[in-house]
Amino acid sequence: MIRFATAKDLDAVEPLGRKFFEEAKHPGTWNGEHWKQTWSRVMELAGGFVLLWEEDGKLVGFLGGMLSQDPFSGEHVASENFWFVDPAHRKGLGAIRLLAAFEQHAKSAGCDRIYMVHLASLTPGALERLYQRRGYELVEQTFRKNLWQ
Repeated sequence: MIRFATAKDLDAVEPLGRKFFEEAKHPGTWNGEHWKQTWSRVMELAGGFVLLWEEDGKLVGFLGGMLSQDPFSGEHVASENFWFVDPAHRKGLGAIRLLAAFEQHAKSAGCDRIYMVHLASLTPGALERLYQRRGYELVEQTFRKNLWQ
């Protein structure tokens, strides 16, 4: 089942968020309390949402994003901020159902386009092929430099 999270759900999402953080090799140290507080505010005030994928009552994946206006054109856009599926559940259609639910939410909200990202450390080839099959085009790459070594 895929459903929208409430702020109360974020406690249950936090352990999977930690897995995402670690697998993606994000810099710094995971701060689950900060993540929960930030996304509670984003969900409440800034057009943010988190979709949850549950199987047999267990959370196995999530996708978080925001609805906003493009800063250049003013058009309505949906932007993915994170998308993670527990490795044991990556085969099959569940992850694609999360993406489809995100796309449907963006359409229902009147968005003109969707922006998806992928981390270089997490199956970039497979995600790029998936995005292209679904009609996405590559428009930008992001580079990171750690300033405090």
